[in-house]
Amino acid sequence: MAARETRACIAAPGDFYLCPLPQVQLAAGELEAALEAVWRGDRTLIPVLRERPDGKSELIAEGYEYPVSMSQAGGGEEQSWTERRLVVRSVRHAQASEAALRARVAKAMAQIEALNQRGRGKKRVEEVAT
Repeated sequence: MAARETRACIAAPGDFYLCPLPQVQLAAGELEAALEAVWRGDRTLIPVLRERPDGKSELIAEGYEYPVSMSQAGGGEEQSWTERRLVVRSVRHAQASEAALRARVAKAMAQIEALNQRGRGKKRVEEVAT
């Protein structure tokens, strides 16, 4: 779906598409530049809210949109359109990634501590470099 030719065929008659773009479809450094704009404060993130059953709003994501001019040669003529790219940060995905990172760090710390446990037949490491 995300192939440039496919997007050009959909956009040519004025139709719309929505798909995640894999890294290979982005120009070199485009994702980094999009994220850097947020970190520098050049882009304001727009909250994406969902209404819960109790009537309160819940933040589920935040992001921004930027236009990219696209063109594709095909069928003897060149097609041009403007693509709206969304940079979105999912709150649940970020929380899950943070939890996974914390679990990996805790596991690594436990393994490091286990290296220096006393026990029968276990050599004790005395120096940090070792």
